[in-house]
Amino acid sequence: MLERHASTLNPGAINHLILRRPNDEVIIVQAGMIEAFVNDQWVRVGPGLVIFNAANALQSMRNVGDGPATYHVIMFRPAATPRQSAAINRRPPSRQLHFAAGCAKLRLCSLKQKIAQSPSNINQRNLMKYSLVLAVGLLAAGSVLADTNNAASVSNAVAKLAAAPNYSWTVTLQLPNAPFTPSPVNGSTEKGGYSIVSQEFNGDTMQAVFKGNKIAVKGEDDWQSISDADDQTAMMAGWLVNAGTPAAEATRLLKDAADLTNGDNGMIGGNLTPAGATEMLTPPARGGNTPPPPKNAKGSVRFWLNPDGTLAKFESHLGGQMSFGPDQQEQDFEVIRTVAVRDVGTTKVAIPDGAMKALGSKTDPAS
Repeated sequence: MLERHASTLNPGAINHLILRRPNDEVIIVQAGMIEAFVNDQWVRVGPGLVIFNAANALQSMRNVGDGPATYHVIMFRPAATPRQSAAINRRPPSRQLHFAAGCAKLRLCSLKQKIAQSPSNINQRNLMKYSLVLAVGLLAAGSVLADTNNAASVSNAVAKLAAAPNYSWTVTLQLPNAPFTPSPVNGSTEKGGYSIVSQEFNGDTMQAVFKGNKIAVKGEDDWQSISDADDQTAMMAGWLVNAGTPAAEATRLLKDAADLTNGDNGMIGGNLTPAGATEMLTPPARGGNTPPPPKNAKGSVRFWLNPDGTLAKFESHLGGQMSFGPDQQEQDFEVIRTVAVRDVGTTKVAIPDGAMKALGSKTDPAS
């Protein structure tokens, strides 16, 4: 029987004292820097490297890096094998078959190499078992590294967008359970400056300018700080700016995405963690009142990259049960949000004087 789990060690932490386990294990390092106790010595292993711990061999791991270290464990457990570990002074040493970092960057070690490393008393059945465990482990390592590489590709694309001097975007919203389709949201931003977004509501255009926690809104009247706006205007403006810039929104989505896989046309996608989906579906607080979080939240995210590795667009799909209205009636809610990036480096951002005045700033927004 094969079992698999993932663990994370904080800097300086150790998974356990040096001990023996009754099962064979394959350990794949996904992120961080680990020292593993292998063949009676500490061996340093990083992302993409594989450790094979034979049953009853001494083993331990510790994080020697500056950040968290994540690794995946694939364990071969025969039906009759006990689950408990054996302390080093309670069980005599048995055979040892280790190779660490022998498959660096997933270059498969040949079976000859594994046999040469094996004690002569290991029979053919055990060698077949080791080969199976290693093969499964290396295949799993491929999926782990694919996820890591995909996350790195998206992270690099988002970083390029955040570093761009300016850009524009359009947000398309779909509400499958609603009787209407919201109008698109258009926005533009300058690096280190202000961002402006706009959306039509019932024939009127609402605009909002924001930078960090500073928000100015223009509805039917002139520009005003969101703190001076009426409840309905403040609520609509809050929804308008809640996601922030696409670079900020994509960063949050990537942080909460799991198991990213490749799709067609440069797409990389995966599911969101329940905690991440809950956070993203929770409405912004208004007037000091924090709305209740959604129930049974779930979601997914997809990123599309251009051939040059820049971010073209991304899409989040969220759903759950949310409370609406004065009676806080619980309803099913679903939203598909697609953000398309455009005019990177060529956008001209014009912040109205009224918005700057409402924000209490006389600073040139381009500065």
